[in-house]
Amino acid sequence: MEVRGITEFQGITEFQGKTEFQGKTEFHEIIEFHEIIEFHEIIEFHEITEFQGKLLPDICQGQPIRLVFLSIYRGRGSVQEGLILVVLYQSNCRHCDNMILNRLIAGGKQNMETGIGIRPMTGEDIELIYEGLTGHDVGKPLDYIERCWEENQKGERATFLAFQEKEFAGWGHVVFKSDYPYFAENRIPEIQNFDVIPPFRRQGVGSRLIEALEEQVFAKSDLVGIGFGLYADYGSAQRLYVKRGYIPDGKGVMYGNRPVEPGGQVRVDDDLVLYLTKSK
Repeated sequence: MEVRGITEFQGITEFQGKTEFQGKTEFHEIIEFHEIIEFHEIIEFHEITEFQGKLLPDICQGQPIRLVFLSIYRGRGSVQEGLILVVLYQSNCRHCDNMILNRLIAGGKQNMETGIGIRPMTGEDIELIYEGLTGHDVGKPLDYIERCWEENQKGERATFLAFQEKEFAGWGHVVFKSDYPYFAENRIPEIQNFDVIPPFRRQGVGSRLIEALEEQVFAKSDLVGIGFGLYADYGSAQRLYVKRGYIPDGKGVMYGNRPVEPGGQVRVDDDLVLYLTKSK
């Protein structure tokens, strides 16, 4: 069980119970908690003695997660105006901890994201990934996917899968020793091959997936690196990374991980990359 502070929240669709005002501002004896969708215009909170539902049922292969305590400090106006929650919950999966926190926070920003789940890759996912990516602009060879799993087992790579309403929606990787010399020399882990399948784009999947990858890096490093291509197909990724606080590493544009010299000519393809970093 852990206690976490959350600074914004949207998402209760069903509420059964009673409230009492006795000068207190805490929720007590919450039974279960379900379906974070939308929660607006909170004025003040006082003791809640009953609440029925489930907490994030799809976040980690359906493992049970029970919310056992929730304290909400009084706030006025909408939830974005300083409402603070402290949550005590219990789960059987350590990976869920940060994911639950981010799921709650993200719920206050994009309530359409409620069907999104993120989990680490397993060896049983190889065919699922291959079939899910095939036929789209993010398709990958089967031997590459198999190699990714082997590197996960060796601790060289961490791969996470995204699901939208339990359908495979994309994947992303953290490589702990980058092929890009500047990252490798400075021991900066790199997020790579961040792919969301086209039908699931612009639904919050990419944001949720990159949060999981960043969490994986920041558990071991104060800095994370990422790179993107410079033509229009990378437009969504470019915008996402900038919005999330990534800034250019100051080394200029690379082609095949080598600097592009002033006056030089290069082909605009996937090897033409700008690298960025983000601090913890």
